[in-house]
Amino acid sequence: MTDAKIGSGLQEALKVGSENAVGQTSAGDGFLRNQAIKILMPESLRNIERPLRLVGYGPQIDEFVVGMNAQPKMRCLLPRTSSGKLSARGVSTTSGRF
Repeated sequence: MTDAKIGSGLQEALKVGSENAVGQTSAGDGFLRNQAIKILMPESLRNIERPLRLVGYGPQIDEFVVGMNAQPKMRCLLPRTSSGKLSARGVSTTSGRF
């Protein structure tokens, strides 16, 4: 096998793997349901999570965790430059939404 053929095979494997990873994580709740990549409650807030849940703030805490995991998903959908870097073109940051 030639070096060119090996290189081409590796490129194809990386392309397929990347497409599969993006497909899985950008699907609905892709970050939230995947324990390997789920963003957890920040360490500095974990000590107050349980008391807040006990006094009825459970839904707000759940919404916070869901929100943290929604942002990376949105990042996957941001426009990119020709070099693959994220582009801020057409993205509103003043509203807090993408």
